[in-house]
Amino acid sequence: MTDEIAALTYVKKIAQFSFKKKEDIDEIVRIKLREALKEAVVNCGFYKNRETLSSSQFLSKEDVRNNIHAGMISLKYVDHPGLVFDRTSGSAGDTVPYAYLGGFHRYARMVFPFLINSDWKWRDKYCVFTTVHCSKDRCSTDNLPHFVDRVKIPTSDDIFMDRDALDRASAILRENQGTVVHADPFYLCAVASYLDVKGSCLAFKGISSTYELLTPYIKRYLERTFQCRVFDSYGCSEFGSIAFGCEQDGKHIFEDSVFVEIVDKGRYLDGEVGEIVVTSLENSAMPLIRYRTGDLGKLITSPCGCGRTAKMIEIYGRDSQCVSFKGVLYTERDMAWAMDIPGVLLYQLIQSGSSLAFNILLEKGYADNDKQNKIEREIKNKFMGSEAAHISVTFVNHIRPENSGKFKSVIREALNLSN
Repeated sequence: MTDEIAALTYVKKIAQFSFKKKEDIDEIVRIKLREALKEAVVNCGFYKNRETLSSSQFLSKEDVRNNIHAGMISLKYVDHPGLVFDRTSGSAGDTVPYAYLGGFHRYARMVFPFLINSDWKWRDKYCVFTTVHCSKDRCSTDNLPHFVDRVKIPTSDDIFMDRDALDRASAILRENQGTVVHADPFYLCAVASYLDVKGSCLAFKGISSTYELLTPYIKRYLERTFQCRVFDSYGCSEFGSIAFGCEQDGKHIFEDSVFVEIVDKGRYLDGEVGEIVVTSLENSAMPLIRYRTGDLGKLITSPCGCGRTAKMIEIYGRDSQCVSFKGVLYTERDMAWAMDIPGVLLYQLIQSGSSLAFNILLEKGYADNDKQNKIEREIKNKFMGSEAAHISVTFVNHIRPENSGKFKSVIREALNLSN
């Protein structure tokens, strides 16, 4: 069997698995979870004396940094020629190293939502426009199967202000209209805003949003500018794709590939929200068992209109980007819904003690004083009931990404949780 046939078989299996009866999925997951734990304990010295599936023990990013070459790589694969080493972007602090066997699995999970949400076909070209971390080849994003036809769009560490990068990205996207674009929504938003000002628009089969939280405003803006549907998936570098966006905008977990838990609930505005903890069911080369992602989410128990029975998850952003009001943590998602205000394309909130400072990037057509004053009043009215002693609003012409390449919608300069 060739790699491509194996990949197509794997995609078909993903599709069928997500429609299985819930009890059948649960039983398969239980079996794979037991096998993954056994494999880790037998072949990885790090796990041998670790009660990894106990209710209180988790794998931290620091654990991985300190032990990747001290018992985390399986003895079965430590000298395997297909072993790939990589690092995360470092959006939550220092980068985290990880390893996996190269092949088609990550690619197949990534393009699965292309297949179900657009008329993209296997072997069709697609474009990738992600963070500067990947654009500048600081990670091994080129480790792809030979049958992949991908156009990688270079970016910039100040994409909103770099006219050359915007011109270059716009030209490449124009040359590749009619494809699917797999993108960080904030980087693509910069290009959309640039085209919008120029009175230009492009058309694609679909936009697969990933890497950062997709806000409702940006989703609508991208759909209007690029004349296609935007669908949202969730993943992280260490695991690849974890959940795929479906036709009804649900995010279904790849339950045959990862086991997802939600822990530390009760600290956030929504009591069911907690940290996303993931166990790999496929990466036997470097098993990650009960790994704390630093991302927030909650499991959705209601049925999905698409008919799939695989569990769903809603993403609430990163734990490091919560805002504290009166002792309650408001997540990135809570803030994104509150900031869904006409004209507010992007925002960055800086919380310093009891002061809130909003940097606002406006959509074209909202630059006059009356509209800006209205937006400022609406923001202040929404947050006046918080503990903030001072609220300021500044209209800016760009928001710069962090060194990791990710945009931060919330920056906590001083966070007091004792209120």
